[in-house]
Amino acid sequence: MLKQGQRLVAISTALGDDELVFYRAKIQESLGRPFTFTVEMISENDSISLDDMLGTNATIRLETENDPRYFNGIISDFYQESAQATRYIAVMRPWFWLLNLSSNCRIFQNKNYPDIIKHIFDELGFSDYEDKLTGSYDVNEYVVQFNETDFNFISRIMEQEGIYYYFAHTDGQHVLTLVDDNAILPTAGELTYREATSKNVQFQMEVIRSWKNTRQLRSGGIRLKAFDFATPTKNLEAITSDPKTDTMSPFEHYHYPGNYNEPASGQDYTRILMERENVGYEVKSALSNVRTLFAGHQFSLIDHPREDQNSDYIVTRFDCTLNSDDYAAQEHHNEQPLFTSSFRAVPTNVPFRTQMLARKPKMTGPQTALVVGPSGEEIHTDEFGRIKVIFHWDRESQADENSSCWIRVAQTWAGKGWGSQYIPRIGQEVLVDFLDGDPDKPIVVGSVYNGGTMPPYELPANATFSGVKSNTSKGGGGFNELRFEDKKGEEQIFVHGEKNQDINIKNDCFEMIGHNRHLIVKNDQLERVDNNRNEEVKADHIEKIGKDRHLKVAGKEAKKITGSLSLTVVGDVAQVFKKNHSQEITDDSYIKATNICIEATDNITIKVGGSFIAIDSNGIKIGTKGDIALDADGNTNIDAGMNINVKAGINAKVEASAMGEFKSGAILTLKGSLVKIN
Repeated sequence: MLKQGQRLVAISTALGDDELVFYRAKIQESLGRPFTFTVEMISENDSISLDDMLGTNATIRLETENDPRYFNGIISDFYQESAQATRYIAVMRPWFWLLNLSSNCRIFQNKNYPDIIKHIFDELGFSDYEDKLTGSYDVNEYVVQFNETDFNFISRIMEQEGIYYYFAHTDGQHVLTLVDDNAILPTAGELTYREATSKNVQFQMEVIRSWKNTRQLRSGGIRLKAFDFATPTKNLEAITSDPKTDTMSPFEHYHYPGNYNEPASGQDYTRILMERENVGYEVKSALSNVRTLFAGHQFSLIDHPREDQNSDYIVTRFDCTLNSDDYAAQEHHNEQPLFTSSFRAVPTNVPFRTQMLARKPKMTGPQTALVVGPSGEEIHTDEFGRIKVIFHWDRESQADENSSCWIRVAQTWAGKGWGSQYIPRIGQEVLVDFLDGDPDKPIVVGSVYNGGTMPPYELPANATFSGVKSNTSKGGGGFNELRFEDKKGEEQIFVHGEKNQDINIKNDCFEMIGHNRHLIVKNDQLERVDNNRNEEVKADHIEKIGKDRHLKVAGKEAKKITGSLSLTVVGDVAQVFKKNHSQEITDDSYIKATNICIEATDNITIKVGGSFIAIDSNGIKIGTKGDIALDADGNTNIDAGMNINVKAGINAKVEASAMGEFKSGAILTLKGSLVKIN
């Protein structure tokens, strides 16, 4: 029966200690990357269930001078081969690798990147991690994971932020440790350099047997530029230069857009990018038999013949091969050493950053989403006219004001205090595009109708309609509308205002109507003209007033009527003239009334040619250059309270057809140069 309890290398699986025994393994570790252990095992059982092995925990034990070293992982691949004994091969990976098997579409709001990473770890039930980050990380308003594995999402966040990790292995467990500073990494102490004269030379002590020193040209600088719409004039260009040679000074990497809104954040990102660039400048490659070394270890090299190599380094990649004592008689295997390893390292004084391998998904086109907001509201916006939406793929949001960040809305015109403004309302479906294809930078570019929000006009019956129709908020039931009808022969512009209309024209307003115009005002109409008003009616002008009419003219009023004027007043007419009143009639004037009363405070004068009648407070005077005739079919009475004087320049004649009588209550005097009485 196969036993491995006393062997230098052994494996423990879910089947127990000896159901599968260790044969050999290839170990691959990289700082800031998942490890891969490919393990060959032998069993006397040729019917082990492959399914039962997948996802189980396994641990390789390697004996060292002091405590055993362990390589722990989850079996991700398991297959069977046959030789002299039944051989099985397992691929072991970290629990972090399992995040390749889950993908998601979701939004993280108001979290910093480390909190997002730990949130996903916890959500998936993984607690074997440690947070040893020392940096300060800004809170992010909006971070999107879209059609992306959890592994890629977390990896790209870490690569972007300069975060990396290493694994610490114990029997039955491995722990992922998040770091962002070389000083946090564990140390392996001093490692001695002893050059091997051939590949077959074996050392009894643990040493570094081969050391390769490499330099590679790298860019001399990193330049980023960003734009913040809230402060569009802010200079968000950031530069970090660190040329390792003078020849590299002119060369820099320039990238737009940067993922930041503050100059200090931009400087942090260029620093991280420059540090990542410099990781590849000076690289060491080595062969070693040090069994305790792993990716993430710091060590000090000693006894190298080139003194400048005796310094401090970080292991960035570690590969080793493990071989067991033979279970099968194969000569070529017997010659293999128990442990061989190679590694790469960089100077400790060069901040380590993983290279950018994980790519951020690009949004290949626009999407639609529904506008959301607080319960009971119809419009939810901010000072920039931004809105919030819930995407159709969002499983976690509650379709409220917390479903997304504030998203800008593209308008047909956007100026400084001028332009167009249409704020999408809660429940509408909008078209969302993404700046530079970045899922973290949505922008609303339009609205679309759907089965729940149909067009304002029945279609296709009204396909010739165009225009804008709004809806009263809150509660609806009213609308404002500007509509165009383009049907041949029925062309129309329709304007509807649910309440008020205000038009303000600072200069001229010209209106031309080719046919009739109808104006209906159901209440008062107020019109004010601050200067002249000219109105021309080339045909009839009919004006009907249902009640009173008041006309007030501050200056003069002039009317000219080329034809006739007919004025009919059913009730009384009262005219008041505060000054003179003059009337000139070229032809006849005719006044007809039941009674006519003419009253003057001073005098009344009626004048025709040289003749006149003057009436004043002293009396009545009749004057004429011709005759005066008083003719009455009845009586003519002249009554004076005192005297009546009748005087003629030549003759005076009083004649009666019947009887004439002169009578005096006192004395009657008839006087003349000759008096005849007949």
